[in-house]
Amino acid sequence: MRPKVVLTVLALGLVVLVSVLLLRKPAPASSGEPVAETAVSDHPAPVAPARPRHDKAAETNAILEKEMATIVAAGVENIDSMTPEEKHQAYVEARVQELLDLGMEEDNDSLNIILSELTSPDEDIRKAAVEAATQFGSRDAIPALTIAGQQLDDPEEKAAIKEAIEFLKLPKFGETNATPGTARNEAGK
Repeated sequence: MRPKVVLTVLALGLVVLVSVLLLRKPAPASSGEPVAETAVSDHPAPVAPARPRHDKAAETNAILEKEMATIVAAGVENIDSMTPEEKHQAYVEARVQELLDLGMEEDNDSLNIILSELTSPDEDIRKAAVEAATQFGSRDAIPALTIAGQQLDDPEEKAAIKEAIEFLKLPKFGETNATPGTARNEAGK
């Protein structure tokens, strides 16, 4: 890998780490006054406060860091000169290829990674995850595909997931639906 790319990625990672640490402020200390406890309250339970903004920023930074790592791992060059949209498109293309490659593997970790992308916010990544799950060929993917299909609004994506499920339900080469001895009994008739 080129030294400029490595240094850029390390610098970006350091900036993200420092910004996350700076955004995490300690909770304000209590006033020290004792709080009276009552057995029964006439007031409803307090509503949990909305998530602080720094959690959203940390999530965004984590997503951007993941995208950058995927782009760098894919060997994309000239990342520094790309616009944010181009970086995102490069990430999508790299992730799609990664999912399709995982579809050729035979281990549970690969399948879990594929299934984790069935609910990706990016349509291209979701489609690649369905295709990779189909290529992987494991019936273990059916429950995740079913849940993902229920969460979608797009009829074309739902149809693609239904088609993938039906394909995965098909018997594999060498499998038979007959019970032992049935073939002999049928042949003897």
